[in-house]
Amino acid sequence: METEQPHANRSSLGKERLLRILGVTFGVAVGIGGTIGIGILRIPGSVAAQLGHSGLIMGAWIVSGLYAFAGANTYAELGTMLPLDGGPYVYARRAYGEFGGFLIGWSDWLLRTSSMAYLAVALTEYAAGVFSYNPAVITPAAIAVLIFFTAFHWLGLRVGSRAQEIMSLFKVLAFFVIIAACFLFSPKLSAAPSAKPSLFSDPKLLFVAMALSMQSILGTYSGWHAPVYFSEENTDPAKSIPRSLFTSVALVTAIYVLINLGILHALPISKLADSKLAAADAAQLIFGGYSSQIVTSIMLVSLLG
Repeated sequence: METEQPHANRSSLGKERLLRILGVTFGVAVGIGGTIGIGILRIPGSVAAQLGHSGLIMGAWIVSGLYAFAGANTYAELGTMLPLDGGPYVYARRAYGEFGGFLIGWSDWLLRTSSMAYLAVALTEYAAGVFSYNPAVITPAAIAVLIFFTAFHWLGLRVGSRAQEIMSLFKVLAFFVIIAACFLFSPKLSAAPSAKPSLFSDPKLLFVAMALSMQSILGTYSGWHAPVYFSEENTDPAKSIPRSLFTSVALVTAIYVLINLGILHALPISKLADSKLAAADAAQLIFGGYSSQIVTSIMLVSLLG
């Protein structure tokens, strides 16, 4: 049986000019940047409403992190076996042939481009709330954001990778500021109950509640596989891709667990369950009148990264 070599037909794909200059630092940065978004600021409230108990809430976030680790293990092996740029397209093409690769490649491309458009609009909407400009310019501003980042990456791989590393660093620091503030400056809630009636109060429906909450949580973990898209530009993909995947998933899981612990420390679970934007409610309690600007700024950093 004839097998396709990982580096076969590279010239036909026009890939001979790719620079192998990326390493673990960039892989971790793009993994974090592609995963952490505004979902972690919004989802804790709905999860609290579905589960109603702090232990179950934290368990759901931790189990979801373990699920992401399992996926990272699979992608680490694939990225090592087939160290080519393209991510899922490369693996689908190898497994299912040209047509399978075509379907996966185009669906992945449509998902990524539509996500970028959505994030650009969300970015300008949140920015409008901070800078109070005319809502009519939101769409043109979103287009300008996409053009700016496209042009920025045209400057070269080194410039683009360094920018990603810096933005991801700012994102991590911003979330750790919120985590620290929740523990250091929020009032003590030792007398507050750690549970409230959930949407699924019947113990028989606990599995349903856990499944629905994890479905929402796993959405916030989406994007952890981003390092594999740059496999062919890594100096040593056999080492850097697995390290990038596992390190970024570990950091994201730690941030998600800590931010939930912080929010549960700052807010009574009854208030958290009714919250549409849990981080904003926690910030309101901690920072008072400046909370909206602080949370919006963190959202902007999350969207930029």
